[in-house]
Amino acid sequence: MNEAQPTATITSSDGLALALWHLGGDGPPLLLGHATGFAGGIWQPVVDRLSSDAACWAVDFRGHGHSPADPDDMVWTRVADDVLATARFLSERHGGPVAAAGHSMGGGAVLAAGARHPELFTALWAYEPVIFPPVEAMGLPAGTQLPDPESNPLALGARRRRAHFADREAARANFANKPPLNVFCDAAMEAYLTWCFAPTADGITLRCRPDVEARTYVEGSRHSFWDEVATLSRQATVVSGRPEGFSPSHFAEQVAGHIPGGAFEQHPDLGHFGPQQAPEAIARSIASALL
Repeated sequence: MNEAQPTATITSSDGLALALWHLGGDGPPLLLGHATGFAGGIWQPVVDRLSSDAACWAVDFRGHGHSPADPDDMVWTRVADDVLATARFLSERHGGPVAAAGHSMGGGAVLAAGARHPELFTALWAYEPVIFPPVEAMGLPAGTQLPDPESNPLALGARRRRAHFADREAARANFANKPPLNVFCDAAMEAYLTWCFAPTADGITLRCRPDVEARTYVEGSRHSFWDEVATLSRQATVVSGRPEGFSPSHFAEQVAGHIPGGAFEQHPDLGHFGPQQAPEAIARSIASALL
């Protein structure tokens, strides 16, 4: 567990305090946004391969890591505001716009933030951003009703998630032996256990509470990111693993095509947790696109 103090504490648009971490490196600033249920430090294995090229900063989004929030705070437009608050801080600190990379929720938020305030960013990179096209753009018949977000299987699973373990070893054994986190490389699993858990009197507990994680998944289809990224004026690269069902990977190429001048890159050997499966390959992709 990481009991260090954040490098900085910044304030988002609605007054929530966010933890910001300098994970290593010097040079041009690189902002990193994590996926739902994680924390900024989950990027450490990727940063270890980028620190010679950039000053790598990771934000704990609202309700995640060291940034507190209640379920009602998990509105995705405000997660994009979390990215903007971070970009403003880094822009002032480094004296210019920043590059930004995000995964899943973080990828969608990074792209939306770049569309809102392009002056804060040099270029953007997103791995399987959670941005779903409207029904008509999915090729479905007009009037098709999508499932109720409240019944999202990811949200239902999060509400049942085991949040407490006797120790780090028990948590590692639990996650390493069953999907979906069993695809993590060893370094990513150690980062997950270090950054995403807090010590308690009788063990360790997830920093992102199950009710907060569940509400985050519910709100994942209730944002305006699809419309926003259509106005993006910065270089943007959308990256995907192999396409899998009705998921961000299935729509990643379509999202890239929806962004003016957007580029698409696919890694068919990876899944949705590509940054945790293959940090070296992901670091190369980010460096090529942003640095």
